[in-house]
Amino acid sequence: MGRLLAHGTRTSSSALLQRYREIFNYYTSESHKTQVALQRKRESAELLKGGAGRGGGPGAKKGGEWGNPQMDQLLRERNAIHSSLRSVGSILSQAMETKDGLRTQRQGLSGANTGLAGLASNLPSISRVVDAIQRKKTRDNAIIGLIIAGCLCFTIWYLV
Repeated sequence: MGRLLAHGTRTSSSALLQRYREIFNYYTSESHKTQVALQRKRESAELLKGGAGRGGGPGAKKGGEWGNPQMDQLLRERNAIHSSLRSVGSILSQAMETKDGLRTQRQGLSGANTGLAGLASNLPSISRVVDAIQRKKTRDNAIIGLIIAGCLCFTIWYLV
């Protein structure tokens, strides 16, 4: 083709040859892309069949390891990822069970709180007792705070 283009043949022939060259280059590149894609698919299929070929399939050694060290590494990674996914699934199911348990506890406690509030509104004497207990607790906390402050002041005065 190059000779015909170099000798200056008619323009329609040279255009036709140029077009054929472009088509040839296009199909060559497409063929290369298809071969690469086919090779990737073969490697993927070989990797995904995984342990099925370990006992004596193609490419397997007598010891059960693949003849290709890169394939061995990929299989180990695949197995590690698979076990990680299993453990993550287990952890997620435990978390969901815990969430359901906490939700049940929350419903039980809110029901008990509602019941106690209803009981306190029905019996005003209980609310008076609860108020008295809270006042006594506040007074006891204030007394303990004053005692601690007095001890600190005495300790500082003694050290200085």
